Amino acid sequence: MKILINYDFFNAIRDVNEAFTPFKVIRNNKKRWVLFNIPVLTWLEYIAVRDQIFRYLPLAFCLHFTTILGLELMEYKIVGDKYKEKAVENLKFLVPKLETLNVSTSFELLKKSTCYHKVCNLKLNNRKLPQLIESKYILVPSYDYKGDIVDKSILQTHVIGQNKYELTTGEPEKVLKLVYNNA
Repeated sequence: MKILINYDFFNAIRDVNEAFTPFKVIRNNKKRWVLFNIPVLTWLEYIAVRDQIFRYLPLAFCLHFTTILGLELMEYKIVGDKYKEKAVENLKFLVPKLETLNVSTSFELLKKSTCYHKVCNLKLNNRKLPQLIESKYILVPSYDYKGDIVDKSILQTHVIGQNKYELTTGEPEKVLKLVYNNA
């Protein structure tokens, strides 16, 4: 059985548990920064200084970063932590869906989840184009049939660049390594 979602499950857990920091803002706005903020602000900087763009580029990036972070901080003071609110909503919606994977958990237990293994693989899709697939293995505390709390492993797979995340149960494969004796 698979659950399809459109957000990173472990990043949503981190958004709930973490305070409002610059790293939280960057993690949640990477796509907007790469596709809009940096190109537009760099173009505006180029118009302003023309031939000396490479001399002022590091200063411009620092200025853009502090400006955008300042705007986010003002929004935080007015609205509150919008990333946490959205993550709480997504996780509360996900708790009943995890029942289909035989993971009986609650929102409070879901907040205690940890990522214990991360793997990136390169695979070819149907059109023979390479895709980078990220797999995260997340330990989710859940209730067993007796009511005790046990950890279950959930595998989150994601093609980097897409907003489709797939949750299944699974554990990482054990890889045997050669050990050399120095004696």
